[in-house]
Amino acid sequence: MRRLLLIISLLVSSSSFSQGDTLRCNRKQSVCEIQNRRITIGDKIGVFARDGFLVAIGEVMKIRGTLRIIEIKTAYGRILKSHRAEIIRDREAKQPEKFFKVMKGLKESFWGGHLGIYSMGIGDGITATSFEGQYQWKWKKFTYFIIKSSFITGSGEASAKLLDVTNTTVDISVFTVAGGLSEIFRPYEPLSVRASGVAGFGQSSVSLGVDGSVSDILNDRIVEGTVLLIHGEVSAFYRMDAGYHPMVSLNVMSLHNSTNIGFSVGVFAEL
Repeated sequence: MRRLLLIISLLVSSSSFSQGDTLRCNRKQSVCEIQNRRITIGDKIGVFARDGFLVAIGEVMKIRGTLRIIEIKTAYGRILKSHRAEIIRDREAKQPEKFFKVMKGLKESFWGGHLGIYSMGIGDGITATSFEGQYQWKWKKFTYFIIKSSFITGSGEASAKLLDVTNTTVDISVFTVAGGLSEIFRPYEPLSVRASGVAGFGQSSVSLGVDGSVSDILNDRIVEGTVLLIHGEVSAFYRMDAGYHPMVSLNVMSLHNSTNIGFSVGVFAEL
């Protein structure tokens, strides 16, 4: 019985390193090193993300004291300090897709759709709903060009004491088109972050419950016709194997002279 327990403990210790074993790689991530006495030259090493996805495959090429030098043979993503290293079998190294969930890099382009709600800085308070479509394509590394088109519609009330207007109804609809850049952070983690900024134009339509100038009653926060749009967005999205990634976003949008805060949910898909 004691011999059986010893064999089991040796098998476990030989295939999994302790949490203190941290991979350190060169800038190109072609070679990594790890402090570990339990692996030797020729051992195949798998590098795994916290969610179990295989990030890279390497082989121990040199030993320097307690340091093991690992040459990275195949990389599916960027190796991070939070990733763990494990010994894998030769057949697993040759056919990793058969034995592991392999990390997939983000593709060159995406499309997406969002449904959002905004608190608009117009009148006495206007709640608006937004419907947005977007397309982005890679510029360099994790920076993308992005274009967005949205339709925003909402209603509320407004007052203008100097014009003797109190609690009149306001209905607003705006169609916008904008372009800019987006940056993806934590691109190799299951939960990734995207920040984007765009600028463009909108075509607005405003209806009031009383006769009068839209600009005067709404204190020039919005006007009818063409308006300038600046839109910033920070999103968190969960990467799924199917290539469709659910996303939640916090939005800050400047529309003419109004500042509007919104929250949206949606999905974007790799092309």
